[in-house]
Amino acid sequence: FDGAAAANRRALHYLLKTPGVSYVEGFAYLTVPQAVNGYAARGLLAAGKPAEAVAAAKDCLAVTPGNTELPLGLVPELDRLGRAADADGLFRAVWDAYAGLIAAQPDTAWGRAQAAWLAAGCRRELDAALQHAEKAVELEPDVKGYREALAEVRFRRGDRAAAVAGMRELVKLDPRSHHYRQQLERY
Repeated sequence: FDGAAAANRRALHYLLKTPGVSYVEGFAYLTVPQAVNGYAARGLLAAGKPAEAVAAAKDCLAVTPGNTELPLGLVPELDRLGRAADADGLFRAVWDAYAGLIAAQPDTAWGRAQAAWLAAGCRRELDAALQHAEKAVELEPDVKGYREALAEVRFRRGDRAAAVAGMRELVKLDPRSHHYRQQLERY
């Protein structure tokens, strides 16, 4: 994680000092520096400094409250270390951000799928995650990532048959996807 943070810092420095070089998407000017902070938080946790890691993660989430990658990387490890309160707090901060988005925009398939992935990866709120994933697929059935989120939530809830069926459909749609075949095997 420390190497990833350093590499992102170098890339950001290069971009900012080099004329004619810029991010294609403007949001990267916010998300890339926060990715550095997220890697730093994960590095702190890997170094056995959970309190510092949680503090760094909270600082990162204050700027990017919808950052799912950060809790997906930290919450399971915090659970493993017996720091359930910290894990719950990080999960809840991002979950609540998506709950607000979904309340304001009920037809946000993307927001619902993000919430479902977050819940599945953190093994929390799985009943609500199932509803969000199903609604995301209903709203945009052609988006494979939403269908994958639904399969993952089903798998995490223990509905292995439905997860396998969903992943088989994705393998059929994209037979060259090594990732989908791996997921099918995992289920």
